[in-house]
Amino acid sequence: MYKPVKDIFKSGTECDAVMGKYFIVKKHIPYSNDRKNTRGLYELEMKDAPYDIVYYHFYDVEHLASSFLNVGYVEKTKQLNKGKVYYYYDDRNISLVYKERLKDLEKGESVSGIPNGSEFVCTDVVLKYVTHKGLVLVLIFNNPQLGSYFCTLDNLKKTLRTPEEYAVRKERDNYLIEKYGKENFDLMCAGKVRIGWNEEMCREAWGDPRTVNTSSDTYGRTEQWVYYSKYLYFEKGKLVSIQD
Repeated sequence: MYKPVKDIFKSGTECDAVMGKYFIVKKHIPYSNDRKNTRGLYELEMKDAPYDIVYYHFYDVEHLASSFLNVGYVEKTKQLNKGKVYYYYDDRNISLVYKERLKDLEKGESVSGIPNGSEFVCTDVVLKYVTHKGLVLVLIFNNPQLGSYFCTLDNLKKTLRTPEEYAVRKERDNYLIEKYGKENFDLMCAGKVRIGWNEEMCREAWGDPRTVNTSSDTYGRTEQWVYYSKYLYFEKGKLVSIQD
């Protein structure tokens, strides 16, 4: 144990003593010669002062990966993303319990209301403490009018789009406007549905349902689209009922 916590009700190393520091792996010490046994210790040396030797106990490779980041991986991520342009576009999928959004750089809170099509430039890739996730790799984004935000690397594709992906989305939007009109398109963008809409229009407004239940009787076939506590009912491909 390295610099144990001072709380008598807890055990382990004081988090601030090791978080964010660089270590050089000196030695791997397995608990047994059995190759199937993935438990063991890593002997680590601090890269900077005080150059202490610490030992890290791990249960398996996945446990190890959740606590350390390879420096080469971090630098490669910077190389691939820093200076790159991304576009914000809300996918409007209400079937998601939690939507990944850009977060306020200072407060760490998710931000809503960012206009679709807003252009952001990745200004840096850093380690940042994120609530419920700990110290993780995040990308910093800036828009001159909207300010600076961040998202975690694992949520990048859920939050922003590359210029190529955004171009495809805009092409899709133009198709929807031409086919259904600007008024209906604006309703889709606002996440609203209307009786009489077809399945394509409802998918654009609410995203894919979690499940689809079907039933048939003498009057025909009915589909129930399930969005957690919301339901859409279709007959012959047309929306006939909305249940909130």
